[in-house]
Amino acid sequence: MSALLLSLGACKKKGLHPTPPSNGSDTAVDVYIGGYVDAPKGQGITQVAAYWKNGTINLLGDTNSMTLVKGIAVSGPDVYVVATQYTLTGGEYAIVWKNGTPTQLSPDSAEAEVTCIGIQGSDVYIGGYTHNIATQTPTETTYNSTPVYWKNGVVNHLPNAASISAITVSGSDVYFAGSAIAQGKFSGLGIGTGGVAAWWKNGSSPVTLDYPSTYLTTYSSAASAIAVSGANVYTAGYTQNYQPEIWKNNAPAILQNSVEASSAQSVATSGNDVYIAGVSGNFNVATVWKNNIPLTLNAVQGATMTNSEASAVAVAGNNVYVTGYIKNATGNEYSSYYWKNTQLTPLSNGIGLGAFATCMVLAPKN
Repeated sequence: MSALLLSLGACKKKGLHPTPPSNGSDTAVDVYIGGYVDAPKGQGITQVAAYWKNGTINLLGDTNSMTLVKGIAVSGPDVYVVATQYTLTGGEYAIVWKNGTPTQLSPDSAEAEVTCIGIQGSDVYIGGYTHNIATQTPTETTYNSTPVYWKNGVVNHLPNAASISAITVSGSDVYFAGSAIAQGKFSGLGIGTGGVAAWWKNGSSPVTLDYPSTYLTTYSSAASAIAVSGANVYTAGYTQNYQPEIWKNNAPAILQNSVEASSAQSVATSGNDVYIAGVSGNFNVATVWKNNIPLTLNAVQGATMTNSEASAVAVAGNNVYVTGYIKNATGNEYSSYYWKNTQLTPLSNGIGLGAFATCMVLAPKN
């Protein structure tokens, strides 16, 4: 399954015609995409968790809570979807569905959120945060957030972690990506304790990632995605107030045709090729980069790509799959799609107007 993991992307004035990899042929796969949809107006909180299998929707949440899907994974016949659930009473809880049956990772007495999922054999790894009350008054409650990962439902901590954003598996090794605690970084409130982009292998000490030579190292950075190909570790992420980056091991490169407002959301590899999905430009244009060259994704007929996002990328054989969402030409609703090379497939949400695809994984067809 490590060859079928997520990846992120962005685009350019060049069609998405991936070069066939030298290490294999096309493979028949099922395309699983996680996300959420808008419920009918007037029916509770609007976002309902869902996943699509080859374009067919499966609803997971209900209209009694807002549930935002952050990760999806497949192991044999089992489909896992992770999400953060926000209740009508203000609670925030970490949820995992296995084949449509939900389990709450965090107890009602301790709030939590999720960011990612990865599977190695029979072990399920889920990244996220737990939130504990720091101060409380009659009018305000503040929380301390602690990055954690759950292994088969049991909470674990990574050494010196400031955030956990992505998980990938390569053989017997499990890699985590995010940021490590770093002093002297701009944290949003001024220079103090911030984070530096990093990854962890099997829970060992973090490998921190260098800044491009033109970037001030006083700004915090973080990795948002990770993929492993042979001996090489590829991460993608951002530095505050600068363009997004891709790292090969510890060497940074700035994403082409990107600006400060751009983002890198997912990364995938195929042979020597590296794909990143995300957003380029000042107008939020869904983009996929192949070896740091932006490629154009086909637009929906009658709509521009302004206010769109490529949220995930994956590769199987000769085919590159990208998923994301585009703002409708009329109104403020969004619709989701996935691209197989240049072919565009809409994701019907089934119950509402808006749909947001946030994650993707490919699995051998069953």
